[in-house]
Amino acid sequence: MIELFAAMMMQGAAEAEAPAPRRFDPYLLCVCPDATGAEEVRFTGYATDAQMILGADGKSAEPRQATIFRIEKGPKDLASPAKVWHFTKPERCGLSFAYGRRYDIVAVKKGAEIETNWCLMGKPR
Repeated sequence: MIELFAAMMMQGAAEAEAPAPRRFDPYLLCVCPDATGAEEVRFTGYATDAQMILGADGKSAEPRQATIFRIEKGPKDLASPAKVWHFTKPERCGLSFAYGRRYDIVAVKKGAEIETNWCLMGKPR
């Protein structure tokens, strides 16, 4: 009985000392899009809502979505609320925003749309 208990204790100790497996950083697959010559937009605002587009299958969301921000501080010509488009998957340089949180947004204008990505904003903390 004592041998069984000792063996169980040794197994538990060996498992506790095992190193944690390495985690793959999906941002390593991100290839930053060229923003040369694009008009940069900077503002501070709160994420209040989102716009998701339904995929062609009618069940899943498109990989690109928009987050709606209530602007606290920014350029006078930028109307509040502002819709900022972005991908959500890290391997596509995507970002996620939490509702109610304040963000310092760095984006570029693409026609009438504003778009951001991990390369402009930096890795989420």
